[in-house]
Amino acid sequence: MVNRRTLSLILAVSLVFAPLAWADGTARKSERRVPVQVLKFQFQDENGKVANFNVNDGGTIQITNAQSGLFYRFSAKLQKDGKAEVRLIQYGEAERLSVLAEDQLVFQPGDDFQANSLAPFQIKMTGSMTQMAKLVPVGDVNSAIGCCIGCGGWGLCCEVAVYEPGWMACCYIEMCGWGCEVCEAMYEV
Repeated sequence: MVNRRTLSLILAVSLVFAPLAWADGTARKSERRVPVQVLKFQFQDENGKVANFNVNDGGTIQITNAQSGLFYRFSAKLQKDGKAEVRLIQYGEAERLSVLAEDQLVFQPGDDFQANSLAPFQIKMTGSMTQMAKLVPVGDVNSAIGCCIGCGGWGLCCEVAVYEPGWMACCYIEMCGWGCEVCEAMYEV
């Protein structure tokens, strides 16, 4: 039979830990996530250095070599057959206002590095996956969401500075032993 002292101890413990368990459960329920298709690539510079990067379907990566005055935007879209349609745009300046040239490429997972007509670097697709993006309500973001890594003169960045429902930033970049990742999407409250 349970005595009065044991019941008091059980009640005291439950009163202390119940609010913590409730708060933890509430936080998990309020953090909504949405599945995002992510494309996986590798970047190889003219010296053979390799960087890994992922970008959400329809997303962009900025590729820059400021020392050489080279500024690019890499946009990737997944096709139904699993290949990626990529649009590489070269700009005349860091602000990416004046387009110098464009190249359209198609990548298939597992193919070798592909050269392009615009840049000294090569790209290859290594696959795709589904990742869960954290949903952020409009108004909760005060600055641009991004992920940037630079190494050996080259810099790769994914960033979003548009604060409207529907934007998404889901990317990963790893260069020279450094890495960063972001995976968020904004929604209307």
